[in-house]
Amino acid sequence: MIIDGNLAKAKKYLDLISARSEQERDKLRGPCITISRETGANARKYGEQLLLQLPQFQKHSTSPWAYFDKELIDKIINDHDWPQRYSEYLFDKNSSVFGDYINELLGLHTGMYAIQRKIVKSIVRLAEQGNVIIVGRGANIITAKMSNSFHIRITASLEKRINHLVDYHKLSPAEAIEFIETEEEARKKYIKKNFLKDIDDPQLYHLIININLFNDEEVTELITFSLRKKFPNYFN
Repeated sequence: MIIDGNLAKAKKYLDLISARSEQERDKLRGPCITISRETGANARKYGEQLLLQLPQFQKHSTSPWAYFDKELIDKIINDHDWPQRYSEYLFDKNSSVFGDYINELLGLHTGMYAIQRKIVKSIVRLAEQGNVIIVGRGANIITAKMSNSFHIRITASLEKRINHLVDYHKLSPAEAIEFIETEEEARKKYIKKNFLKDIDDPQLYHLIININLFNDEEVTELITFSLRKKFPNYFN
């Protein structure tokens, strides 16, 4: 389900960065934050909190922040009602990082379907500009070699994840358990098939947070603090 506020922010973000010259993009590049999460850990909530928090610490106002998850990325790729310049910007290979890097990345698995190659290209293009939070889709692996990337993994107990799905998605406990098991298996297979990686490998992340041990405010503060330390030239 796409939240209208995030859709509007994404369009505003793409309007701005697709209109910039390559030199402006290089000069104004901000951080790219990727979030991987266990099913039901509610990464969207923390992504949206970061959209509000991070601009307060930027040294310079460069571009708005935007949040992209699976649904939004799929919409960009498949919805032909979006302006053509978005596609031209996201999938054009004339990019400072596309070159050898993107060819190497796509070469990891030569059997990637055309849609998966577009996903990879769109994520690299978004990360190249920065000021973006990308949830799922193997974004942490896709952007692993990019110096402006920061990778987070959100974990929680099964009980907490079940409760979230029951409270916010109106599933029964049995339905929540079935949904978690199905989604977790699908995500593991997706990462293994397309990137030959284990989604649970801690080496893929800068920061792994067990949200059972922190309240929501503490989670956001922990991520914000880590980003400010990681990118001192960008954040106060």
